[in-house]
Amino acid sequence: MCGKWTTALDEFQNDTADWRSIPSDIPASRWTPEQRAINDAVAPVMDASADKLQALGEGSGNLILKDFAELSAQYRRAFALSLPSFTAADNYLANTALELSGVVEAACRAAG
Repeated sequence: MCGKWTTALDEFQNDTADWRSIPSDIPASRWTPEQRAINDAVAPVMDASADKLQALGEGSGNLILKDFAELSAQYRRAFALSLPSFTAADNYLANTALELSGVVEAACRAAG
């Protein structure tokens, strides 16, 4: 499961490169048409990533890992839902999802 988790996180990073290039302090009300298109396109990517991480957690056989995966997925989905009216405060949702997925990745590294 750990290898699949790392692959899923790497894929997310690659698939969201354009989105991550937009300064996170620009609210949706000030996005350019290109920035709006990028944000509109990234929401389904975030949802798919959340689904993948949640499925990996569910299939892990580890209830604690499952809980972290599900919580990370829920925060990622919440952030995706916030995009149409994004403000800088919504970054806390994205950061929480990222940190929670990082906890699982760190646990995987610790387990060898």
